Amino acid sequence: MDKNIQAWIRNILLIFVFVSIGFSLGKETMRRSLAEKSPAQAAVSPRPGQGDEKTVVYYMHGSFRCATCNEIERLTRQLVETQFPEELKGGTVEFKEINFQKDEELAQRYKVGAGCVIVANIADGKDKEYKTLNDVWTLYSDPPKFDEYLGDAIRKSLTKRNSGERK
Repeated sequence: MDKNIQAWIRNILLIFVFVSIGFSLGKETMRRSLAEKSPAQAAVSPRPGQGDEKTVVYYMHGSFRCATCNEIERLTRQLVETQFPEELKGGTVEFKEINFQKDEELAQRYKVGAGCVIVANIADGKDKEYKTLNDVWTLYSDPPKFDEYLGDAIRKSLTKRNSGERK
């Protein structure tokens, strides 16, 4: 193998190692700084003047996001805002975009290890039930099917919450 090619490959591998180390150190530093805060509790606490029950639609993502991740967030936000505007205004539905790598408590509670959408029923500031919608990854390129899948999950959550049904 040509010495120039070997040197080029070695340099690329060294850059990769340094970037990986930097990412790991940054993640650990962020985890430690957030350990003192509790954003997960703030994410599920009821707003003053609102009922203590609500459906929260979480878009969970990692620190580094691809075009697909951004599209899934856009589609999720758009669906919630267009199909549930009254519920959003009334506080019975909320949309939250969360970096699960920064909010490790929430990631552990919902068993999140990769980007996803979660629809959760929250009452008295606590999770009553939730559903992880992993199929958003296969449906994002077909917006009508994506909307049907996510919209049905939110409607089902609202129906269960309103009827008092629990799992």
